[in-house]
Amino acid sequence: ISYPGPLSFFRRKLAYDQGFWPMKHVCKTPVPGGEDFCPNANGPCCDEWDETKKMGRATVLKVLAQPYAICFVFVFFLNLVMPFDDEELAEAHEKKSGEKADA
Repeated sequence: ISYPGPLSFFRRKLAYDQGFWPMKHVCKTPVPGGEDFCPNANGPCCDEWDETKKMGRATVLKVLAQPYAICFVFVFFLNLVMPFDDEELAEAHEKKSGEKADA
């Protein structure tokens, strides 16, 4: 079966079978008999979902779909990896020395 595209009537079927992280990977118990006996021909053939995996899938796909979210994650990890400048370290050391002297 060839489907016309992601915005078509078969969108739910495409999300279940294809893509970066298909919904079939978050299904606990698929419908017995496979897709031939699926009660909803336009939707996912799953009786029970793993809610934790489903939530994780939705979160990851939403973050990857948003340029601002991707930028935030990239900058966050870059800030963890990059070393401090010598000036910043000297200022931090002076503040700690000043606090100890005041106490």
